[in-house]
Amino acid sequence: MKARAATQLAKAWAAELCAIETGRLLWRVASTWIDESDGTYCAEFTHVSSGKARIVRVPPEAHSTTETRRAAILRALTATNNDR
Repeated sequence: MKARAATQLAKAWAAELCAIETGRLLWRVASTWIDESDGTYCAEFTHVSSGKARIVRVPPEAHSTTETRRAAILRALTATNNDR
């Protein structure tokens, strides 16, 4: 059951990221995962013009809702958007 729950959570995380509009920031989701050691939501984004990759880590204890995770990701990508 634990493996099934982890798989469902990983799929939900990937779907959540796909729903975030990052097109105006020129970043695309390259991969997603959940860190097994501490449950941190992780995603690798690739900049469409430079190919540069960024990993964004979203700790669940600090961002427990979809809205707070979305805001944290957009802040991280906006902050690094000028660093192409």
